[in-house]
Amino acid sequence: MMRMNMRIRRISALLTVIAVMLTGCSPKPQEPHLKLRDDLMGTFMSITAYGENAQEAVASAFERIEEIESAVLHESTYDTEVLMHLSYNALKITDGAFNHMLGSLIELWGIGTDDERVPAQEEIEAALADNSKINLGAIAKGFAAGEAAQVLVTHGIESALIELGGDIHVLGTKPDGSPWRIGLRSPLGDGAVIGSIELPGNMSMMTSGSYERYFEQDEIRYHHILDPVAGYPADSGLLSVTVLYDNPALADAYSTALFVMGLERGIEFAGADKGMSAIFITEELNVYLAGGLAQAFNLADNRFGIAS
Repeated sequence: MMRMNMRIRRISALLTVIAVMLTGCSPKPQEPHLKLRDDLMGTFMSITAYGENAQEAVASAFERIEEIESAVLHESTYDTEVLMHLSYNALKITDGAFNHMLGSLIELWGIGTDDERVPAQEEIEAALADNSKINLGAIAKGFAAGEAAQVLVTHGIESALIELGGDIHVLGTKPDGSPWRIGLRSPLGDGAVIGSIELPGNMSMMTSGSYERYFEQDEIRYHHILDPVAGYPADSGLLSVTVLYDNPALADAYSTALFVMGLERGIEFAGADKGMSAIFITEELNVYLAGGLAQAFNLADNRFGIAS
């Protein structure tokens, strides 16, 4: 029942975000081609494309995502090599806050599966000592979004939205020339959209949060973003981190890394890259904007407050 409720929440949040993304078009907008899938990478996906070849382009983009999913599952082919290279670079750049070699630890906790549990300390220590098992889950969706975008471009698509489990990548602008306005999901897990942000063309918006996958035991929530040092769910004082970046794979990895880093270190990291912007939401429901987002972000939920 919990798995079904989580799936319903994801679909509800996705449809709400799509509604936000598609509003504000010109009086006579081009008709979009929209396709939804709920059978890839364990999440709900949608691609919306505008153009004469939109239907064919979207079908090909989903075929590309299927190829990536198969490559990751079977740990083979060129895609996995590229993902490994990207992951290793992210590991170095984030000083280990992003770590793709926690496969044993992730399996031990089993969060989001029927085997989720709080492991014993000695089990956690043993899993941390075994850093040879790869898990590419924290970068694969972003990579897939980028590859899907490239497929759309080869079909002549200049305006599109790619949504993979709540993570967004946009091509160009809306058909009327205005920027995409994307809804930011509430980190309280209630399916609400707490605000919106204008995305420049060819930009990704990737979010990591404690509300996405978790279980509760003895009134304690254990979420899926694991601290590579402690071996427990990261206790960083954050509910979510959203990263805006032109490279969707790295945006995916960095959102996880910044969540693990916590607010102070995360803002410093984001500020060091002029191409990156980030939204941090703390457990106190304060919203911190990094990278010049003050003019682009519109908060619409008075439960939250913009921190100075």
